Amino acid sequence: MYEKLQPPNPEVDHTHEDNPIHGDNTEEQKLERRKILDPEIAKEIINFRDLEYPLGFRHVKEVLKLKAFNLRHLKILQHFFSSMFYGSWSVFPQNIPRRGPGGYDGVVHAALLHTGQVLFITADETTLLWNPDDTTPTTFEDPVNQPHLTPDAASGYSVLCGGHSFLSDGRLLVIGGGGYGPHSKAMWGYKFDPTSKSWTRTANSMVHHRWYPTVLTLGDQRLGASREVLVVCGHGAGDMEIYDEASDSFQEVTFGDNKTFPSLYPGLHLLPDNSIFYSRTGWASAGPGGGPFSGDDQSSYFVFTGASTGAWTDIAPVTPSMPDRTKGMSVMLLSNTAPHMRIMVLGGSDSSNNNSYEIIDATSLSTATNWGTSTPFPDGEHRSLGSAVLLPDGTVFVCGGIQKINSPCALFNPRTNSWSAMAVLPSIRDYHSVALLLPSGQVAMAGWNNTTIEIFNPPYLYRGARPVISSAPPSIQRGQKFDIASPDSATINKVVLARPMAVTHQTDTEQKILEMPYIQKTFSTFGTISTSGAVTDRFGVGNDFDALTFVRGDLGYGPKLFYYLRHDSTGFSTFGTISTSGAVTDRFGVGNNFDALTFVRGNQGYGPKLFYYLRQDVTGLILTAPDGAVPHSQAQQGYYMMFAINRNGVPSVAKWIYLD
Repeated sequence: MYEKLQPPNPEVDHTHEDNPIHGDNTEEQKLERRKILDPEIAKEIINFRDLEYPLGFRHVKEVLKLKAFNLRHLKILQHFFSSMFYGSWSVFPQNIPRRGPGGYDGVVHAALLHTGQVLFITADETTLLWNPDDTTPTTFEDPVNQPHLTPDAASGYSVLCGGHSFLSDGRLLVIGGGGYGPHSKAMWGYKFDPTSKSWTRTANSMVHHRWYPTVLTLGDQRLGASREVLVVCGHGAGDMEIYDEASDSFQEVTFGDNKTFPSLYPGLHLLPDNSIFYSRTGWASAGPGGGPFSGDDQSSYFVFTGASTGAWTDIAPVTPSMPDRTKGMSVMLLSNTAPHMRIMVLGGSDSSNNNSYEIIDATSLSTATNWGTSTPFPDGEHRSLGSAVLLPDGTVFVCGGIQKINSPCALFNPRTNSWSAMAVLPSIRDYHSVALLLPSGQVAMAGWNNTTIEIFNPPYLYRGARPVISSAPPSIQRGQKFDIASPDSATINKVVLARPMAVTHQTDTEQKILEMPYIQKTFSTFGTISTSGAVTDRFGVGNDFDALTFVRGDLGYGPKLFYYLRHDSTGFSTFGTISTSGAVTDRFGVGNNFDALTFVRGNQGYGPKLFYYLRQDVTGLILTAPDGAVPHSQAQQGYYMMFAINRNGVPSVAKWIYLD
């Protein structure tokens, strides 16, 4: 029995491209894995179980009856099968209440608001606020002016089965819906204000009523100072309308919106050049499976050619072997290095091939662009209506979509294209299920006809102390350099912006992880080192000092020597000498982050024959906000969660920040 390597950590992953043991070198990777138990002991345990406990061990005491197995072996197994490797699930202590006029329990839609609350559109056809930080019954709260009662009970309707995305000011726009079937009234948009916790209706309606539409926030300033939202499908056809924030109204796309989407809720993503990519995912019928469907398997992208005109371009020709991704889910994988943008699709409706995933490089599309090979999930599971959540470290958490309790979950590392098994999901989550990232770095999962909320703690929450962002500006401009402070700055090696999710029916056009470039912000301290090694801080002097000194006389180590301070990868500094012939000799350790050094023979008030140093301490980071360059043209105006991630891959609790 061999150890399971820790889940992919893009910060310290042993298969990172900079490591000589690369992800493609599987033989060398095997050498990295240590034995957990001797094979003979493992065989004895299995034989003992089959003989004495054919239904399986019920208690640790039973396996300890085997003489070849002892407490040391037990501790080893407990470590390698712990939450550090698999994460863990728990149940939120409060159940989702029924507050609406409908007859079903649970939720169908979920959107994370910049207040930290989650807005649910519930299965009983109303809306409900949930505070993940409040474990008391007051965790749930009713919004003001529910859509089905706004402007009045005769005109309002349920926004269940509508589409949604965020506006530039953080409000959530929900379009269409109507309940459990098409509704002639569902021609409006409803806006939810997280601060006032209230709903308002748009100034005018759409041309078409829409049920199961996809809603996507477009790139800012497509036209002048515009802030726009694209509405696609919602009635078995592909015609589009555009919502404009400034006028609070809709206009039709008058030409080029001729692609049909018979599966509804088409999986769409905004690309860096402001074109829109169709990922082949969508919706066909209630419940999991049932495919293949005669939907639209032709991948395409739409480019605006004018204010209300555009054109679809087909790519990746459909082949007989291409899996049906209806009832699958697609996610966008962004990177600061090439390939900058990839789209991943997973699962589907056809049980003959929904145990697989595909990835396409969408950085620069053309008619020659094609999907990568359809690759089976390592766990072999068939997933229909599964959920995929982007985590702060850039990995993809896949849960649900398997029609059994205690179903396998998995974690995908886009940098190494590798998978790791995660803790099993206790309940069945497929039809009308939702999963979304919380500011805590946890994942919340809920769904239809199930009043519980389950919380997943990813493995990174078991890797040690979490870094802390002690201060950050509430808002930033595009391309702006800005400071954040953290007592853990020296150990932070990645800071990301995470767009909050707004998900339903395995469709989410919002989620994305954007990594920001940074430099460390340091502060230098002046102090002394005696020739015997005593180190004393004297006073602070400022930022970014560095130096080397030379002493002609003999200070006990020999004449004519250079004296240095050298720091290792952990920041610890060592005092040493370099002779004029090149001999380098460490003398003694002095502490962390010492950078500058000089020697004074006379007494300057601190004593004679002292070395004087400057020590740099990392006090914060200087970040650069998304500036419009690839892949940051994805960063629409609005609210984001900012996570700092340390060398162990552990994220901070998010700070909300507004990108203007």
